[in-house]
Formats: sequence, structure tokens, C-alpha cells
Amino acid sequence: MLGLINTLASDYIIDSERETGSGRADIMLIPRAGKQDNAIIIEYKICKSPEELESVAREGLEQIAKKRYEAKIKEYSHVQKIIKISMAFCGKEVALEYQL
Repeated sequence: MLGLINTLASDYIIDSERETGSGRADIMLIPRAGKQDNAIIIEYKICKSPEELESVAREGLEQIAKKRYEAKIKEYSHVQKIIKISMAFCGKEVALEYQL
């Protein structure tokens, strides 16, 4: 996944497992000034059964808020919006929750 995201390096500063707030965000995409104005926080979760996918994806969004992962991004004055994404995986199945 990080390999795909690296293609965005000309428009975003890409941080993986960076300490921010009271935890470590899996991936943060911080827009480069003059390129973009939306930042993105991505949290990954692994489930043991497909039935847990939706609830675990919601837990990921709650974790982003609870641990204040947006703290580092707020240091960049040009950022207008922070998009928060949580992805839960179980084998080849995935559930996604997001907040704009």
C-alpha cells in the first residue's frame, strides 16, 4: 500500500508511523504548499473474521480522533481540510470508514 502512495510524493509529504498527538499514525499525507490543501490520515486494522470488518473500521476512526493524529498536520497553515480514513482487512476483504 505504501508503494502505491509513494506515487503522490510530488504533491504530498508522506509520513509512515510518525509520532503525532498521543500515538503513531499509520500513514499521513501532508500536502506540499501550493500543491494541495487537503491532508489525509490513514489507519489500518486487521480483523480475525469478516463479521468484524465494519466495527473494526469504525474503531480505527475513533482511534484517529482519540489519539489526536491530526496534531502534526495542524502545524501546516495551508491545510484546509483533514480527511480521516480507516481501513479494516480480513484476508482479501476490506471495510472502509472515512470522515471529511
